[in-house]
Formats: sequence, structure tokens, C-alpha cells
Amino acid sequence: MQLHKMDLVPEDHRDKVFEKQSQQIRTIAGALETMCFATSIWDETLYRAWSRIVYSLIPNVAALERQLAMLCDLCSADEVSASK
Repeated sequence: MQLHKMDLVPEDHRDKVFEKQSQQIRTIAGALETMCFATSIWDETLYRAWSRIVYSLIPNVAALERQLAMLCDLCSADEVSASK
């Protein structure tokens, strides 16, 4: 779950607002595993949140990472992968 547009919340209140909203979501979700992310389109938080979500959905991440590393080596494009 993304708690988006956190940039609209005053910076000194973000942690408190995020924790309150996250707790409400966890209460509603009950026994379901829940991950919350504070995101904004103005910084890297949205990218980081989606990366973690996709990462958790891929069953064989290690194989994908090896293949991505090989692609980066072949293309000399190490900026493509943060794992390099």
C-alpha cells in the first residue's frame, strides 16, 4: 500500500501521519501481510516503493539478478542496475 503525496504533509508531521495511516491500514487488513510506503512524485520514494513491490512478487529474484548483471556487462550499461 502506498501512502502517496506525502510531500503535501508538512515535513515535521510526515512520520506521525505515516504511522497513523499505516496503523489504520494494518487494522483493516487484519492477518494479511501489509507493507506501507510513504511516496511522492517529487523524489525517489515512488520508484523505491514500486521496486520493492515488484521485487517481492518475483519468485526467483536471484536468477533475474544474475541475468540482469549479464545484460549490463554485455551492454556496458551498469547504470541500469542498482545491484551492480
